[in-house]
Amino acid sequence: MTTPPPRDAALHESEEKYRVLFEMESDAIFLIDNEAGRILEVNPAASALYGYSRAELLAKRNVDLSAEPDDTRAATQAQRPRVPVRYHRKQDGTVFPVEITARHFVWRGRPAHIAAIRDITDRQRADAALIRRTRQLETVRGITAEITRELHLPALLRLIAQRVAALVDASHSLVALWDEAAGVVRPHAWYGYGPEVEAGLAGLILRPGEGVVGAVAQRRTGLIVNDYRTSPHGHPLILARTAIATALAEPLFYGERFVGVFVVHRTAPACPFTEADREPVALLAAPAAIAIENARLVAQLTRTAAELQHARDELVRAETLRALGQMAAGV
Repeated sequence: MTTPPPRDAALHESEEKYRVLFEMESDAIFLIDNEAGRILEVNPAASALYGYSRAELLAKRNVDLSAEPDDTRAATQAQRPRVPVRYHRKQDGTVFPVEITARHFVWRGRPAHIAAIRDITDRQRADAALIRRTRQLETVRGITAEITRELHLPALLRLIAQRVAALVDASHSLVALWDEAAGVVRPHAWYGYGPEVEAGLAGLILRPGEGVVGAVAQRRTGLIVNDYRTSPHGHPLILARTAIATALAEPLFYGERFVGVFVVHRTAPACPFTEADREPVALLAAPAAIAIENARLVAQLTRTAAELQHARDELVRAETLRALGQMAAGV
């Protein structure tokens, strides 16, 4: 057996080393002819990502995998070294975002490039979730400042009902307060139900375990119901007179003391509530409970002041009558 010359052996060893690295790379790697856009070689990760076999990929051009073929063609001709976001299409038709890093060079006398392609779907989702979360936190801060300034309890409860619905793009909402003496929950403010339903809500009394509100009052934890129309938590009044399909409810606590519940509804079954929706609602619950207790305290102080003023007025009246009586007796 003839031993390869030392130079050929070193070249063979180098090629094998880069072949192993090429096939082990977790990113999809393509060798592409720039002028024709033909795919000359791929690694196993490329087949796994796009859903095509190696033979199928080698029969394609780079624009065949792109959901933006004109942009892909332009980037190739311009020999761009990096494309932060491009949308590609898998074998099953799924369109997904990728990040592309390219190294351009001459391959066998023709301009070519190696493209390392990374699926950034999870990254985009995480970025979108962070942006959404930041916006929600800013909204909660704004609502907190707004409700803190409102000290008239009925107006405050109406304001909370409106703002919590807007916070999670809900079509309906209500705020119910816990009646400690009676052991029931009573709706006090609502939004979006219409006059007929709201007239029924005005006199509604919910025992623990009854409806979504009662379930939260019983459990003292939040609740998501995305099958409202078939759920045991659906209330007959709501079921009969609205098209509500989903519900999200959160308890209100002032310290350790249970204050009440607010509930938001949607009418579109295709828009279920998620834990991501519950987070800002739960964040708003604490400042809402504090604002409610502050408004109650102001109302109580106002009543006490009015009672004291009435007592003073009665005392002055009694003293005046007594003085007049004495004057009349002296005459």
